[in-house]
Amino acid sequence: MIISQPEITCRDGEVLAASRVTLQRGTHPLPQHLFYAYPEAYARWVSRRSDAFLLSLAQVAMLLGEDIHVEGEVSPLLLYGLEEFQRVFQHWFPRTHHPIRITADAATPAPQRGDAVVCPFSGGVDSFGVLKMHTPPHCTHPSLRLTHAVFMQGFDIPLWEQREFADNCAAFRPLLAEQGVELIPGRTNVHSFSVGLAKWVHVYGAPLLACGMLLQDGIRHFLVASSLSINHCLIPNGSNVFTNPWLRTEGFEGTLCLTPLNRVERTAYIADFPPAQHGLRVCANVRGHGEHVNCGQCEKCVRTAVQLDLFDSLQHFATLPRPKLGVILRKLTPLHPQYLRYMFRPLLTRKKFQHLPLIFLLWLRSLAWKWIRSMVPQSLYARIRNRFYPPQQDPFHRDSLPGSDSGR
Repeated sequence: MIISQPEITCRDGEVLAASRVTLQRGTHPLPQHLFYAYPEAYARWVSRRSDAFLLSLAQVAMLLGEDIHVEGEVSPLLLYGLEEFQRVFQHWFPRTHHPIRITADAATPAPQRGDAVVCPFSGGVDSFGVLKMHTPPHCTHPSLRLTHAVFMQGFDIPLWEQREFADNCAAFRPLLAEQGVELIPGRTNVHSFSVGLAKWVHVYGAPLLACGMLLQDGIRHFLVASSLSINHCLIPNGSNVFTNPWLRTEGFEGTLCLTPLNRVERTAYIADFPPAQHGLRVCANVRGHGEHVNCGQCEKCVRTAVQLDLFDSLQHFATLPRPKLGVILRKLTPLHPQYLRYMFRPLLTRKKFQHLPLIFLLWLRSLAWKWIRSMVPQSLYARIRNRFYPPQQDPFHRDSLPGSDSGR
């Protein structure tokens, strides 16, 4: 895989950074260009280096078994960190992640120029948790007070869903402004590079950090919520405590937040936070859900609503409807027994004993489903998934991208 020197252009109110991606051996259908776009007002933040593009594509190259050569300037600290990154994912996925060699035209330390404190923001529980923790009166360290939040289209909102992205930006901007935080909307086609190769949950961590690394000329701290609590850090995940600390340059470092809190504790943390009550967005239904921010039917909507109800807070969340019992029985964490186990303590401490039998039965069902799933060989599971849900149907597949965003 050859990653070309990034080209930085300003047009139509955006600053666009793009690199051409060329496979040396494989024939997997990737977009021809990887791009990131931000408002033109942040053009001076955009780094001319290739660090972010290498970080975005390193795991894709591992999945393809392609060595990487970067036609640009890369941090030697990042090059070393990607060696550790590879070891972790080869341990987790030895059959699909291959060791690769990474070279660059130039390996030079990245200067430290920025002073902004930024977090990625999607409107979910983790996003509002980081926002609450790093804004007054909860932020106890002035140097870690949030100044900006990056909301990227192309991660969980497809690039063709322009109206949904614009509506979310319009909803988030005043909520963040009340906390003294400026919204930075952006877009990228990075998700389409991993379609058909791996689950997004296993590869999104490096591209998420790359969204900040590309802006490293303006950023001092990039605050990212850990996906899992410290008690479940051994579960494979794209953003984790083992690899994230290695994905840095001399001038940019991502900091993990909320690591001690499990999923239910994080929901409880934002339950009384007014911005979250007015703007929470957790829906996993990427194909749209009408006029509502959350569909109220998918697993994430149901799980979050049930957790908020444990703390008598669901009625305060204007964007999240109360799910019906039948939806709860069908959707509540069938493959994530740990999320149900987390609910037992708040049920007991808040003396909601009437809900214990239901949660216990759902927990047993979840354990059974997880055991059945573990008995299916990974290769057979992949064939079944591709038969009924081929990559071409993925809303982030390159064929679904608008013409100028497809990278062709």
